[in-house]
Amino acid sequence: MASESHQYRSGTVAPSALMIRSRLRMNQQPYGPGGQQHHQYPPQRQWAPQPPPYHPQQPYPFPPGQMMPPEPRNSFGLAAMVCAIIGVLCGFVPIAFVIGGPLSVIAVVLGIAGMGRVRRGVADNSRTTNIATLLGIIALLMAFNGARITFTALNEFGTTINTTINEEQQRVRCFEKAETPDEILACSR
Repeated sequence: MASESHQYRSGTVAPSALMIRSRLRMNQQPYGPGGQQHHQYPPQRQWAPQPPPYHPQQPYPFPPGQMMPPEPRNSFGLAAMVCAIIGVLCGFVPIAFVIGGPLSVIAVVLGIAGMGRVRRGVADNSRTTNIATLLGIIALLMAFNGARITFTALNEFGTTINTTINEEQQRVRCFEKAETPDEILACSR
């Protein structure tokens, strides 16, 4: 027993409460010979093992064994809406039909594909898809109108340029043929 208390004093082994109680019952010094008394610890209480803390399990939205439904795939409807809006904005500038036309075609195609996803139940944005398809058709009509306006303006500009060039060429020929000052004056009018 002396070796046990020596080990305790050196700090390597602590006596248990049971060992301290048994020494007290036998009328012995609790710690070592010579009546040296060191810090006496109160007997340790014996606790029952604690159950793990209670964490209520979150209820599952679906019965066990069933998988959660996948997230809705609304990307076609959203992309169709973006393309249709840009196509409509480009439709207000007649020369921008070059950008608005292809975007409106893409918007209509993506809108129709998005409607197919809505019908199959994969997507849930039917309103967005329908509006995007309608805007895509409107943007396509605006692109056709922009192309018509642009090509008509270019045609009229070309006609005006050709007419001006022809008049100037005739005036140059007239100056080349003119021999008298009256003929030169007549060519300048």
